[in-house]
Amino acid sequence: MIEYLEKAKHQIEKIAASQYENIQKASKLFAKAIIEDKIIHAFGTGHSQMIATEMFARACGLANVNAIMDDLVMLGSGARRAASIERISGLADLLWDKYEIKKGDLMVIISNSGRNAMPVEIALRG
Repeated sequence: MIEYLEKAKHQIEKIAASQYENIQKASKLFAKAIIEDKIIHAFGTGHSQMIATEMFARACGLANVNAIMDDLVMLGSGARRAASIERISGLADLLWDKYEIKKGDLMVIISNSGRNAMPVEIALRG
């Protein structure tokens, strides 16, 4: 257990050091969205939905977060179905239009693989 914690700590420190500038840029984007009363949309498919869910409707969390938890890609509608749907090109447009993502809103996209069609196409829409 201690070895695991040490390795996890090392990885977090490595990310913090190598991504410091990007983390600072992202924090400024979040602050700007909050100040300008914009929506922070969070989206993930498969198990990546959990991070979007954690950002949404938490006690003491941000009120302007919209987790895109659509039946189209939810695991509760069937894990195999969701895994197949996230790979179909062109379906991202349906979600984008349905959730009325506006200019100035912030979109957080979570993807474990970084290669499935839906999260990639959502990112390209932005």
